[in-house]
Amino acid sequence: MKLFFTIILSICTLTFTVNAQSYAKKSVSDIMKITSDSLAAGSINSPLLGDTVIVRGIVTIPPVVKFPDDNRKIMIAGNRNYAIYLADEKATEYAGMPVICDTSNAASNFIRLKVGQLIEVPVRITAFPSNNKLGTSQGEVISKGIVDFIDDGIALPTIPKVNIADFQTGKITGPSYNLATGSKYIGMKVEFTNLTVVSAVKSTSQRTTIIVSD
Repeated sequence: MKLFFTIILSICTLTFTVNAQSYAKKSVSDIMKITSDSLAAGSINSPLLGDTVIVRGIVTIPPVVKFPDDNRKIMIAGNRNYAIYLADEKATEYAGMPVICDTSNAASNFIRLKVGQLIEVPVRITAFPSNNKLGTSQGEVISKGIVDFIDDGIALPTIPKVNIADFQTGKITGPSYNLATGSKYIGMKVEFTNLTVVSAVKSTSQRTTIIVSD
C-alpha cells in the first residue's frame, strides 16, 4: 500500500509540474511592448493579447490597503476582482502592467501581495475595454491560478518624469494621442510637474475626474 501511494503521489506531482510549465514565462516588458506596426495602426494592444502566460514582475501597488488588517481594495477593478500593478525587473520602457484576480480565487493568495514582492503568476492577456484597440492591456489570473512568491523587499524602479505632450497634444476636447511616445508608459507610475488643475468633476458613483494642463 505504501508503494502504491508513493506512485500515485509521484504521478500527481508530475502532472502538476507539467501543467505549471505548459505556459511560457514572460516579463512585463515582453507583454506590454507594442510593435511599430500596431502603433502605426493606432493600436496599443499587447502582441500577446489572448495568450496565457506566466508573468514575472515586482508588485508596485498591492491589492488591499494592508493584509490582513485592512482588506479594502486600493484600485477598483469591478465588483469581483482584486487588482495590482506589476513592474518589470529590468526594463525602463513598457515596464508596467495591471493584473487582476477574481476575489473568489482565494487559493491564489493574490490578496496577500505586498509592495516589493517579486512574483510569478499564470495570467491570460486581455484588454480593457475589450475589443478596443486603445484598451489597456492587462493580465487576468487564470481560474485556480496561484501566485508563486520568488523574492521580497525588492527596491521599486525609479519613477520616470514625463510631460503631457508625451501622451497627447491639442486642446482638452478632441486631443491627438501621441501613441509613439506615450504607449511606453502604459501601466507605469510616472511623475508630472508644474501642472494646473483645469477641472474636477465628481460623478454619481463618487469618482472624481481631474483634468490638468501644463
